Amino acid sequence: MFHEASYGFRPGRNCHDALAAVLALHDQGHEFVLDADIKGFFDNLPFRVIMQAVAAEVADGNILRLVQKFLRSGVITWTGNSTTPAGASRATPTTSWCSAKARPKPKRR
Repeated sequence: MFHEASYGFRPGRNCHDALAAVLALHDQGHEFVLDADIKGFFDNLPFRVIMQAVAAEVADGNILRLVQKFLRSGVITWTGNSTTPAGASRATPTTSWCSAKARPKPKRR
């Protein structure tokens, strides 16, 4: 699910592992390191992208409709109800799974 070169928030991986990988690549002649973190990426996935990814894994129309209703539901806040402008703004097991399925798969070399 994650790219092999990803070390952030990965089970069994830490910053020491990332540094060891960078040093090993440096020893192989690589000269640059790219560190990218897209703030709020999973909070701003379009519903369409999430639903396409879920539909690729789930064939049951009832489940797909349930996920779609969940994603489009609003949230209750202290100041009243509000709509959800993006697909995964609430951190729940469902949105985490949907976000994981909507991530682009890494290209094999």
